[in-house]
Amino acid sequence: MFGFFSSYAQQIIEAEYFIDTDPGVGNGIDIPITPDENIEISFSTDLPGLETGYHTLSVRFMDENGTWTLSGIRNLYVEPEAKTGQIIAAEYFFDTDPGVGNGIPLSISNSDTLDIAMDIPVPTDIEYGNHRLSIRTQSTDGLWSHYDDHYFIVCTEYGPLAEYDFTISPDRWVAFEDLSQYTVSILWDFDDGTTDTATNPVHQFEFPGIYNVKQYATNDCGTDTLEHEVVVRGIFSVETNKGSNAGSVMLDVNGFGFTEDAELSFSKDGFSPILPDTFDVQSNETI
Repeated sequence: MFGFFSSYAQQIIEAEYFIDTDPGVGNGIDIPITPDENIEISFSTDLPGLETGYHTLSVRFMDENGTWTLSGIRNLYVEPEAKTGQIIAAEYFFDTDPGVGNGIPLSISNSDTLDIAMDIPVPTDIEYGNHRLSIRTQSTDGLWSHYDDHYFIVCTEYGPLAEYDFTISPDRWVAFEDLSQYTVSILWDFDDGTTDTATNPVHQFEFPGIYNVKQYATNDCGTDTLEHEVVVRGIFSVETNKGSNAGSVMLDVNGFGFTEDAELSFSKDGFSPILPDTFDVQSNETI
């Protein structure tokens, strides 16, 4: 869609446009208009045969005396035709690009998208240290994609594999069990501002909540990281926390992780637990 405006002392009776090369006044492509002293037009046009890239569209007007105006110019850009071919080939290479089509081929099935998992053997003569694995694909129109890089380290030993389990106990205590492999040292990040280097730490969280606990397993080959979500249920506060020795008391218990089947009681050393007459779990944070 293109828009132009022209104002002239005489009646404007004709308009035309051309793209890139001026064919000479009166030889452009006609734009239908209604004669007037002021002309404001918007029009759409096909652009057949134009090459990809930048072009100019020029518009000019002629008055009732046969005089043509200078051309008004709009710049336009023709985008390349979208490609929709299927993926028909894939290849990979290590470190140095051998040129498109010269990588090591991967066996794939033709498809619009590619999402595969496979083992790619590392060359036996590759040197120890940091390396890059690059993968690219080719479509039915013969075009190759940009390559996707994956970085790795070749070591004299297996790289560490982080893994752990945990057990949640009362009073926000959580016991962590290290299940990592090929590990020399471990760092735990409990997501509450504290860390630990013990192999199997037992940690008490100050408040109930959801914690994304990370384990960093390290050896001379590098570091592997694993994160688990640890849901710690418990009570923040009890309001009101005072009452008479007769009659009823209304209490709000605030915390995290309450469920519909939660059981509620109040206890004190040397006394039997007190069960409420009624209670309602309003949310996972309030009873």
